[in-house]
Amino acid sequence: MRSLPGLVRRATTAADVADLSQRLSEAVAALTAGAHRLNWVVLGAPGVGKGTYASRLAKLLGVPHVSAGDLVRDEIKAATPLAKQARLLAAEVKGLVPAG
Repeated sequence: MRSLPGLVRRATTAADVADLSQRLSEAVAALTAGAHRLNWVVLGAPGVGKGTYASRLAKLLGVPHVSAGDLVRDEIKAATPLAKQARLLAAEVKGLVPAG
């Protein structure tokens, strides 16, 4: 069994995407078939598709998708003392949590 990083490569055509999707599905099924509990963390630069792939993995695996950015944005919209602190911090540090 190859590791997941060994399975990932640039997909340039629809056939590449279908092949990669199939191989990832098989790898995930093999990894989750046992009694192992996996915690997935998806990291990357802004706009590279972390949320897209994390939500797809969550659906495939039947697990929740938790986005720290979404949690912070939801808190900022609330009228709580923590929301006020979060708004001040986000205004201070540009790009910390986009208005999204």
